[in-house]
Amino acid sequence: MPHVSRRRLKKDTFRAIHERLMQVCCDRSGARNGKAFFQQLFTATEQTMLAKRLTIIFMLERGISGYRIEHALNVSPSTVARIRAVLADGGFDAIRALIAKKEQWRNFWTA
Repeated sequence: MPHVSRRRLKKDTFRAIHERLMQVCCDRSGARNGKAFFQQLFTATEQTMLAKRLTIIFMLERGISGYRIEHALNVSPSTVARIRAVLADGGFDAIRALIAKKEQWRNFWTA
């Protein structure tokens, strides 16, 4: 699990660095280098964590059972439950919209 320092940032500093991250991540001109971007910015553990979260959202959106998700991704029931609760509250709307647009993802976990 990634470690976050106990020393809090000032709100304006947090907003500034968060905005910078979003600008870099969402820059369309850098999309070709997206893989390199993630590999250089995030550790292998962080990449795995993000990939699992995205896949859990994808699988839940497709109606796959929590049990199957837990065993396929080797995650805890509480992780699946936490993400399911956020989805139930209407969360992850940008991710859900992206998943809906990606035709090639439709049959990702069917078999």
